[in-house]
Amino acid sequence: MIHANGDFGAGNYPAGLMNQLRFATIFFIFGIAVQTVNACNIPVFRYALENWQPDNYITVILHNGNLSAEQQSLLEQIKAKSLPQQEVTNVDFYEIDQRNVDETNLPPGVATYIKRWADYASPTAPTMVVLYPEQLPTTLPAWSGPFSRENADRILDSPIRQEIARRVLEGESAVWVLIESGNKEVDDAAFARLGDLLKDAPNHVALPDQDLIETDDEYNPSNKIELKVEFSALRISRDALDEAPFISMLLGSEEDLQTFNEPIAIPIFARGRTYFALVGRGINETNVHENCQFLCGACSCQVKQDNPGIDLPIAMNWNEHITESAMDDVALPELTGIGGFEVDIVSDDDLATSDETTDQILASAQDNNGGKIENSTEVASVPQTQNNTAPTNSNDAKTATDTAPGVDSEPAFERRLGYWLVGLIGAGLVFAIGSTLLLKRSNSTE
Repeated sequence: MIHANGDFGAGNYPAGLMNQLRFATIFFIFGIAVQTVNACNIPVFRYALENWQPDNYITVILHNGNLSAEQQSLLEQIKAKSLPQQEVTNVDFYEIDQRNVDETNLPPGVATYIKRWADYASPTAPTMVVLYPEQLPTTLPAWSGPFSRENADRILDSPIRQEIARRVLEGESAVWVLIESGNKEVDDAAFARLGDLLKDAPNHVALPDQDLIETDDEYNPSNKIELKVEFSALRISRDALDEAPFISMLLGSEEDLQTFNEPIAIPIFARGRTYFALVGRGINETNVHENCQFLCGACSCQVKQDNPGIDLPIAMNWNEHITESAMDDVALPELTGIGGFEVDIVSDDDLATSDETTDQILASAQDNNGGKIENSTEVASVPQTQNNTAPTNSNDAKTATDTAPGVDSEPAFERRLGYWLVGLIGAGLVFAIGSTLLLKRSNSTE
């Protein structure tokens, strides 16, 4: 029987049998746990920087009728910037004339999605609609606004994104972006708190043991970017016009961030990858340091899409700067289209929410030409040894509930898969044989 508290009733089993069953269970758990010793010892942020190719955004230039000569010229210039062979940005541009939609030149699902969006929004002038990579399960656009050279440039890149890229390439583990609430006193306090916690992070956050890193099969000491624990912070006004698409992308990176009217802190690492956001009082020592520790801890070499976060568009030729690797070359998965944007998962309510949110951002942005970006220059670097942990829940703000430490496909996949299978089979056999023998023994004594 099972007691009300969920415990098994000891009176239903011989005491010796219960102890022996517990012993067999410990062996089974141990058999699974020992497999973790085969995890990659390279920190998550470094593995991601060298191996995770950013997912592509799709930007649709939607119009009803021919574009002007100036607009057509602009469209060709934008497409040239996003050519795959240039490796400059992870944004693909497409054109849709509502009078004659050629779906053969569009990724699956895009035309249907844009038609529904246009029916609801009823744009009267050429419009740009930015769609998240298909890996993000959302039916809302990342951003939308008038088709113009300024907006095209803001989609491709922005000053704060270039600053993030610069710091990452200088070796910072991650750059935290604080999106202000608009309340100066609250925002100042949150940014100061975040800066202090990041300055103190090296005293609480550690890389895997240096000896383990250097003896890892995937380690290559020729990498010129120093491997260290270092974090910094930037702050950005929600009214920053030059950053309007970027802010909208961040606020849509998790399903409920747009509902908060508090400071929001989001770590960005590697080639523009986000991690769990912290909001308001959730920007505290426990949450910040746990987020930092996950990024600095040893990865488990899982595929990127199994990890939280999204990629952001940054105009940067990463491969030009990352010429050496701490790991052997790996085969990266082929990026696919945007098939997730199907009409049957898009509702008018979703489109209404997206349209209202975008309009709010753009409307508020026009009241402040340029916004503001401030730096936190206090950073520190002290490599240590500590286990990697994932963020915990916080009742005070939005934090992580599940994490999947790991990174993209690994170079020795077959070897590691073999370790897992052998360990699991062995542990299962030990558990099954031990349990059978113990049950037979119990029956013989009755």
